[in-house]
This record gives sequence, structure tokens and C-alpha cells, in this order.
Amino acid sequence: MLKVIANMGTLMAEEQALCRGTVAPAFELFRAAQAVTEGGARDIFEEEWMQPLFEVLNEEMDAVMRDRNTRSPATGRWLKTLRSVLVEEIKNLRSVEIKLMQTLPKMTRAAQEACLGNAFEDQLELVKEHGQRLDEAAELIGISAKGRACTVIEGFVSGIREVIVENPPGNARDFSLVSAALKVEDYKIVCYGCARTFAQILGLNEAAALLEASYQDEALLHAKLEYLGEFVRPDDGEYLQ
Repeated sequence: MLKVIANMGTLMAEEQALCRGTVAPAFELFRAAQAVTEGGARDIFEEEWMQPLFEVLNEEMDAVMRDRNTRSPATGRWLKTLRSVLVEEIKNLRSVEIKLMQTLPKMTRAAQEACLGNAFEDQLELVKEHGQRLDEAAELIGISAKGRACTVIEGFVSGIREVIVENPPGNARDFSLVSAALKVEDYKIVCYGCARTFAQILGLNEAAALLEASYQDEALLHAKLEYLGEFVRPDDGEYLQ
């Protein structure tokens, strides 16, 4: 993947000159690579369903580097593969939202600070709305958003469960809940950002707009949780020794 990104960087100036008001395929490849490497998204490279995309990316970029033919047949295959990646990302996000619907009520009950509990309640409403948007985006693309289990969110939920079970009620638990919620938001921001960019590249503008709306919501929620975390203070006896 690093080879692909390096090749894209070499071609970037040339492709911008060739665009003449449009975005050439090789430049689109560069934008897609940027999207999946932002915000610590490299973990997504390890997902098995991403590997076919990278194989076609390498093929496409090798062809472009050989003859600078930005309209090569490999571009069409790459776009077809990118569509399958977008489908899997939407299914992945739908799985995340479903799991959070089950988990956030527990986080709300476990929070000592009322403002934090209220934030989790607000987050739950967003999760429901985002789930509906994913269903709408999937319908626009002509697929079902369901059918895939996200192993990443399973890990996050397991960690949240440990926080609740292993810490007595108090601000120390609240600190841990804020931390866990921010980790989930980091992951969702990356996933929604990638899905939005992939939809834009494929020309699925209505679906991209829905994904962009959820991406913006997640970014705002992340900022809100960071802000609330600054007001959580340890109780007596909770300071580190």
C-alpha cells in the first residue's frame, strides 16, 4: 500500500494538469488513499475484505506508471472493486450502530455525572438516526446494510463492559467511560469519512451526502465528549498514589 501511495504522489501534479476541470482516475486513487490513511485508519488495511482493493490498486498504478494511461481498463475494475469496499463499509457501520444501540443504555446507567449520562442518551439518539441513514444510503445503492458483524466494535464493547464491571460508581469510572466513548468515535469518524469519500468517487452523491451528515455528527460528538471529560474530577481517594 505504501508503494501505491508513493506512486500516486509522483503522478499527482501531472494528473491535476490533465484534469481540465474534472478529476482524473489516478488522482481519485490518490484521494482514496489519503482518506483511508487519515486519522489512524491504517488498522483498516488489515481487514480481509480490503485486500482485493489493494491488489487492483497495485495493478492500476503499475499500468499508469508504465504508460501514464489514466483511462486504462484497470480503472473500471478498480471502481467495481471500490464499490464492493463501500458496500462492506456500510454493512460494517450498520453493525457498529446496532451494537451501540445495545451498549449505550448501559453506559448511561453506569455514568455518575448527570451531564455524561445525558451525553450518552443524546449519542443513542444519533446512533438510531445514523442507522436509518445507513439504511437509506444502502437503498440508494441497491443493497442491504445488514449482514456483516464488526469485530472492531466487539472489542470496544468488551472493553466498556470491563470498565463498568471492574470500577465502582464514581468519577474514575466516568473517566474510563469517556475514554471508551472517544475511542469508538475515533473509529466511526474514520469509517464514515472513508465511506463518504468512496461514495463521492463512485458518483453516488445522494448516498455520499447521507454519509457526510453522519460524519459531521460524529465529529461534533467527539468534541462534546472531550469537553465533558474536562469537567470530570476524581473523587477523594481516587487520585493515583
